[in-house]
Amino acid sequence: MTSEKLKKIINIASNILLVLALTVAILFACSSLSGKPSVLGYRCLWIASGSMEPTIHEDQYVLCKVTDGENIEIGDIVAYKGQDVSGVNITIIHRVIDIYEEDGIKYFVFKGDNNEKQDEKPVKQEDLMYIVIKY
Repeated sequence: MTSEKLKKIINIASNILLVLALTVAILFACSSLSGKPSVLGYRCLWIASGSMEPTIHEDQYVLCKVTDGENIEIGDIVAYKGQDVSGVNITIIHRVIDIYEEDGIKYFVFKGDNNEKQDEKPVKQEDLMYIVIKY
């Protein structure tokens, strides 16, 4: 194989890798704007408060995977559908501190690592969105 052919092959391979990397980056960016999971059910979420300090810092991004709640355990960090104090729908990312079942419905109790009290209301399994896998 001549050096010209080798250079051409390396050039093509590097262009393919660049296109793949850009595609993945665009998909992650779009998932943040659209609110929908991106590549294979993974999504990056931005941390807006210090409630999970020192484990997860404010203004940090975390990598999450879509969950149906079946494999969530006490100690996992999970994103769920919640509301702020004014009733606006938001995504909350806190640690699971208890799991129980009542009338056939599975509930999860959460607490931010930096919060003194647990979250006000237990969360139904159907309101779980993501499990945090990298922070």
